[in-house]
Amino acid sequence: MLLKDKKFYRMFLVLCLPIVLQNVISLSVNLTDNLMLGSYAESALSGVTAVNQIQFIYQNLLIGIGDGLVILASQYWGKKTRRPFARSQALPCARRSCSCLCCLSSCRCFRSRQSACLPMTRRLSPRASSI
Repeated sequence: MLLKDKKFYRMFLVLCLPIVLQNVISLSVNLTDNLMLGSYAESALSGVTAVNQIQFIYQNLLIGIGDGLVILASQYWGKKTRRPFARSQALPCARRSCSCLCCLSSCRCFRSRQSACLPMTRRLSPRASSI
């Protein structure tokens, strides 16, 4: 019965299309960064790759938290209980804020340790300095 329900598949595609487009845009920006910096020094390319990995992990973490919130909230919405629904919305918002601050602070800490290890020499190739 579900396989023959064209209305369900239309609704499914309408709901999934923005998620797919968001991921395509995010991955294409990361790919473009890698392509643009591929002609420069290896240190620039490795730095962008490291940041892209952090961004990918952080984005997947937030998507997982958001999906869990939607599942929890839809259960309360289906039962028509409004008070737990409101609480289920406030708690993940606070968790996302805390995870954002933790991620930013860990990136700042890692950056300060990493920059202390790098030599203070010129990091761009001769080709890049002429641009």
